[in-house]
Amino acid sequence: MASSKLYENKEEEGLHARTIRFLSTHYGVTENEIKELYERELEELKQSARIKDFLSVLIARRIKRVFSAGRTRHS
Repeated sequence: MASSKLYENKEEEGLHARTIRFLSTHYGVTENEIKELYERELEELKQSARIKDFLSVLIARRIKRVFSAGRTRHS
């Protein structure tokens, strides 16, 4: 799914862009790396979500699990 179709409007796109920026800074990886993972998760969750207000929180939790699992394996 193309990014332009993933977001319903500029406000929603801005919300997710801010979350992507935060996660990028928090985990010390590029925004592009986070954006790829984030938008994959967003696409999946958005298909079945009835209430979309908290998708950024749910996706951030999923990304946290991915990075936490990666750190555990390398320790």
